Amino acid sequence: MTFDEIMVHITATIKHHRMLLKERAVMDHKTAELMAFAVNDPSKMPSVEKHYGFMDDSDENKTTIINKEPDQLEPEDWQNDQAILLQQAMSVKAVNARKNKE
Repeated sequence: MTFDEIMVHITATIKHHRMLLKERAVMDHKTAELMAFAVNDPSKMPSVEKHYGFMDDSDENKTTIINKEPDQLEPEDWQNDQAILLQQAMSVKAVNARKNKE
């Protein structure tokens, strides 16, 4: 790997680590809120689905239509991963092309 490729990889790793830390902080804060409800007034404690918005499964069962055309559905996870991989490959090719010009 070249220096530029290593730096791109390190930067991406740092961003990913920060994103994981932010997710962890949000979940810790939500847990503390639920503990406060449980200790102070358990009768007003919200359900898990209401407190954690991503736990609601009703939205997952619906098919999302983009541009009001029934043939175009929201891309799946593997398609997003493939697009990210292609973007990274293009950036590596650009770095290699820049290196070869020098």
